[in-house]
Amino acid sequence: MTEQKTDELDVHHKTKQSVVWYTTLPFVMHFLRFANSLLLARILAPSDFGIIGIITVIMYYSDTFCDFGFSKAIIQRKKVEQAHYFSFFSFNLTISILFFSVFQLFAPDIAKYFEVPELEAAIQAFTFVLLITAVSSVAMAKLRRELQFKALAIIEAVKIFSSMVISLTLALNGFGFWSLIIAMLASQVIALIPILIVARMLPRPYWGLKYLKQLVKFGKWDFFGGQIKLVAENVDKLIIGKVLGTTQLGFYDKALGLAKMPYEQISGKMANVSFSSFSRVQEDEAQLQYYFSKIVALNALLLMPLLFGLAAVAESFVLSLLGEKWQPMIRSLELFSFSFVLASLTSPITSMNFAANKIKPQTIINFVLTSLLLVAMLYWVKAGVEAVAITIMVFNLFMFLSSFVLL
Repeated sequence: MTEQKTDELDVHHKTKQSVVWYTTLPFVMHFLRFANSLLLARILAPSDFGIIGIITVIMYYSDTFCDFGFSKAIIQRKKVEQAHYFSFFSFNLTISILFFSVFQLFAPDIAKYFEVPELEAAIQAFTFVLLITAVSSVAMAKLRRELQFKALAIIEAVKIFSSMVISLTLALNGFGFWSLIIAMLASQVIALIPILIVARMLPRPYWGLKYLKQLVKFGKWDFFGGQIKLVAENVDKLIIGKVLGTTQLGFYDKALGLAKMPYEQISGKMANVSFSSFSRVQEDEAQLQYYFSKIVALNALLLMPLLFGLAAVAESFVLSLLGEKWQPMIRSLELFSFSFVLASLTSPITSMNFAANKIKPQTIINFVLTSLLLVAMLYWVKAGVEAVAITIMVFNLFMFLSSFVLL
């Protein structure tokens, strides 16, 4: 058996194993997380979720600067040396420390801007996530490149379970939004050690400019695309939080989170697997088409019944499980369910475009559509959260069509 044939069989085996583990186990955890989310919604106030919505937008936006697209650049490269990993770690850690310091200093100003005093301490605490992910991200990139998604699925299940237990325990004891912040931080720490052990990697500082330049070639476009994606996914929360207040943002964020949860736990996981698999066989068109058709079919089979079903029972679901105080989010939940059907179909298409090195035109498409989304959102936000949800659904429709044309 030739070496090429052996590599193809290895990729095929790992891809099948990764899809099974990285969708099945998270799918089970999704229902537990879903139940935990319902319980937290009954215990906590909508404004608590509004505060968390603002924090996560700010923090996750900063995290993309720290990564700079290097994770995907490492996965997409045909050959990777240890110096690539260590150079990535040094860059990530440096930028993370910089952002950590900035947010510690300017947290009072951010809280004043949103007119939410509790934001100051919340932001200062949550910024520790940046330092934790600076250590774990390089090991995560190595595991994804090697298609070790079985290990990633198990570690993530432990992380999610610990987060659920901690958040629910603290919420029942009156910690409010702090229950969510502490749970996020604790679960990140719990997952860090097994990630480093499984990846067989202890990151150390090493500034290899030659290796950084190699990563920048692909990473700069992924970074730019990541900024666009974050704007598209999170600018709505910042606008609603500023214009309509944290209570309306809480309704909106809860509806968005419930509809997005199946998408993230299934389509988002498969996108990670498919990008790694597509990258390993990027020069074999037949293999690319084979894996692509399987991923698209699996996405549709798993997500369409879930999301269409959620839209159909949205009213009874909210009133019976969340309670009367969440009634204003019903219409938004229906709209977001349809929206993420479109997003789930787009996900494998963009993964294919990225792996096939069409990242530049795909990023330009994302930039144009996101710019239009921002303008539309600023115009429609005063009409209420439902108008913003409709705007996002139209955006996802055009993203699907344009990405498909590029493919």
